[in-house]
Amino acid sequence: RMTVSQRHNSANHNPITAQLNAHRRISTIWMTIFLSRPAMTTIYLDIETCPAQDPAVRAEFLANVKAPGQYKKPESIAEWLKENAEAEAEAAWRKTSFDGALGHICVIGLAFDDAPPTSIYSQAWQTDEAVILAELFTLLDDQIAKQPNVIPVFVGHNVIDFDLRFIYQRAVMLGIRPSRH
Repeated sequence: RMTVSQRHNSANHNPITAQLNAHRRISTIWMTIFLSRPAMTTIYLDIETCPAQDPAVRAEFLANVKAPGQYKKPESIAEWLKENAEAEAEAAWRKTSFDGALGHICVIGLAFDDAPPTSIYSQAWQTDEAVILAELFTLLDDQIAKQPNVIPVFVGHNVIDFDLRFIYQRAVMLGIRPSRH
């Protein structure tokens, strides 16, 4: 005959019982984490950007186009520049749409949790970019102020490394105070 403690010890050595006990412990841990997690509000965000609109930026790219290093003769360099300078400058100019110091925000798409999405734009976005950003920051502050103990979670494609970074850079360039959130 087994004593109670022997039965208890032998049950723990049973692989199936041990596995069930492990699953119970993990389930308890996950339930504790899930039930104690802070409240969150989901903010869906997407921006559309365009290249620098200052003609001087484009002219500077054109003036700074250089022929590849394999071209050594002045006439070969001149021929390459004649054939490729415009396209190279155009490609460099288009990339300014990814640079918050030079590019511009044309449209901001925004939605909070399950609410319908909102678009923030202006027909005169070239002159109203600061207004677009100020409206975004006002919407964020107003929405988040409604739920002060709720953590905002931004969702979007590359939202941290591009959208939020670009928005912040444009705010700095335009002298707009970013949202507190």
